[in-house]
Amino acid sequence: IICEPGSPAPPFSTSKMPVFPSTPHRRPDALRVLIITVFAAPVFSFAHSPCALRHPSYASRAVACALPHSCVREAGRPWHGVFDLGMAASTASRGIVIEKVEISDAAKLKSTAAFFVGAFWQDYKSEAQLSPLKLAKLAGEQLVDMRMRYGTSLGLPSALLVARSEDGEIVGCAGVEVGLFSGQKLMPKNRENAGSNLDRRAVLANVAVSPEARGRGVARKLCVECEEVVKSWGNTEMLLLVESENTPALALYRKLGYKEVWRDTEAKAAKVVPNGATAALQNVQVTLVAMRKDLTRKPGLFGLGIGPL
Repeated sequence: IICEPGSPAPPFSTSKMPVFPSTPHRRPDALRVLIITVFAAPVFSFAHSPCALRHPSYASRAVACALPHSCVREAGRPWHGVFDLGMAASTASRGIVIEKVEISDAAKLKSTAAFFVGAFWQDYKSEAQLSPLKLAKLAGEQLVDMRMRYGTSLGLPSALLVARSEDGEIVGCAGVEVGLFSGQKLMPKNRENAGSNLDRRAVLANVAVSPEARGRGVARKLCVECEEVVKSWGNTEMLLLVESENTPALALYRKLGYKEVWRDTEAKAAKVVPNGATAALQNVQVTLVAMRKDLTRKPGLFGLGIGPL
């Protein structure tokens, strides 16, 4: 209701309303701008929300709808409780589809393992090119590892996600599992440890994006979806382990809100190193950085989930 100068107050008012003369070019004050920003940002976030995967086994409590496990969600679907980290990244990743890999689907699991070897081991982890034979062997070992991590034989929650381009090609992957910890040490995932009193904590792993898809927000979307999965399990935190030399990954995780909690300076990890005319895998000493994110906190301005992290 706009009151013209000199007009009586509305009948429901207990006092006269302040009069604001019409000024076409009036500059909004700082408080008004802040209020508009706080309450309007979620509205504008609808068109740029991260893609979401819904599955009966871990349907988000924020959105009480579940789709068949073969269903996927495309980037740009309505907001579901997670704010985007930036309009540019979301726009660039339109057309990217996030899909859950069923461990029982041998063909998809095999193709995911092969993708991870090419995008991670043959890129960041390599100083030389592995021969096709060695790549195939490494892909076989990765397949066994993924089946163990994301299988259901031990009764521990887990999920393996892939990002696909518009033509159906895998351009990224990420996994999340409940890891077994003894203090700061991640223990082997076997029946003996699963039956013990080890700490059970959600762990993000196997994050990789193909070189041609980098810079499009694919890794961020995969990580956000993994966080949604973990929250649906009832977990309130996520852990990850990353090598200190992997600076792009460290930068991504910090932007997502992960904070360093400890370092293991005596860890061992495999690396692709030159071996004559070809290359070979060699165990080397590395520093592993453990990072943690509190999933109960909302990102953005004043913890209201507004704006980029």
